[in-house]
This record gives sequence, C-alpha cells and structure tokens, in this order.
Amino acid sequence: MNIQEQNVPQSYRDLFATIPEKSNFFYEYARRKKPTLPKRVYVIQGFFSLTRETDDNGEKLIPTYRLLAQKDFFYKSIEGNSIDKLPSVEVLKTAFAFGFSDGGILFFYPENHSVWVIYDDLYTELVADTFDEFLEKATFQRQWDFK
Repeated sequence: MNIQEQNVPQSYRDLFATIPEKSNFFYEYARRKKPTLPKRVYVIQGFFSLTRETDDNGEKLIPTYRLLAQKDFFYKSIEGNSIDKLPSVEVLKTAFAFGFSDGGILFFYPENHSVWVIYDDLYTELVADTFDEFLEKATFQRQWDFK
C-alpha cells in the first residue's frame, strides 16, 4: 500500500510517516458532540497492522485499510434495507479505514476526510470534522510495538 495513493488528508500522511512501521499509536479523545462524556481511546495503526494480510498462525486477514471495501464484511445484513444516517454503501466501500475504537473501525469519510467510526451493527458516529481537529484535541497515550 502506498499512502500517497490513498484518499486521506495530508495531516494523516504526515502522522503516518512518523509512526514506526511495527507500532500503533493510542490517543484519548472526547467525542465531538458530547465532550462531557468520558474520553475514548482511539488506535491509529502503523503500516504493519494496517496492511497485515495474515495473523500469527498464518490465517488470512483483511488488511484494515481495505475492511470497508469488502463486499460482504459489513453490508450483507443491510441488503434491501434502508438505515437512517448510514452513509451510502457505495461511499463506505471507498472509505479508508485506519484504526479502531471500542470495537469499531475508524475511517475517513471519502468526500471530506471527516473522521468516523463504524461498528459491526452498522452504527456510525462522527468523531471529528477533520483529522487536524482530532489531533489538536486528542491526547497521545502511548505507543504499542509489535515484536
């Protein structure tokens, strides 16, 4: 995967260049619309975990950055159904996933690079209007390195 070819904001490219290949960065961030709620932890993946295609046992994995593009991964359960506030499936399939939070997948909305999270029940939530906003308000917690 070449990050320069992906539909992501420049501020993400800049951060991605600083994350060691076999590391993930953990950030604490208050949700955008409800800052009085407890902060959540968001994991921004480095190259290794973002692009990993096999687990430690050799089993096939879908690389994180391609998770939302998978035909049946999320969308099988909504075929023929309409879900309010869910971005269109066609738009979601072009989104770049770059991390995790509370069991959800962090991704950039392709049309404006806002930061969202989607859960396996297809609940989506806006995290920040921009990645710059996320970085400005987030608190770096720790770096986790793969051995």
